[in-house]
Amino acid sequence: MQLGPPILGWQLFQASATNIITTPSTTDVVMPGMTITPGPGDYLVWFSVVLGGTLAGSISYASVYANAVKIAHTERRHDVLLANTGSGIAINCLVQGLAAGQAIDVRWRTTAGSAAALQRTLNLLRGG
Repeated sequence: MQLGPPILGWQLFQASATNIITTPSTTDVVMPGMTITPGPGDYLVWFSVVLGGTLAGSISYASVYANAVKIAHTERRHDVLLANTGSGIAINCLVQGLAAGQAIDVRWRTTAGSAAALQRTLNLLRGG
């Protein structure tokens, strides 16, 4: 969702949610509600989430994707020391050359049990 009109050529887009979601997937899948298709341009991306898991000893991961391609340096992990606990993580990156109709999204996975996420926000800032 675009937030307001462009200011000095800058545009801000945001997706956010507070409900608890889980995935048992051991391969990256799109995190529900964390996809934005903003139009062509270059974007600064900020993503934050409380990431956790249901099984002690498992690892939960989150990464940013642009046009269905993982931006490798954005992968973050949460080592689940105690079941049903989480911690805040943040991801920042630059996506250049996004074309019309292409999306920026967050994908996630777990090594065992289920990954859990709450209090998440994806922000995109397009320069003017």
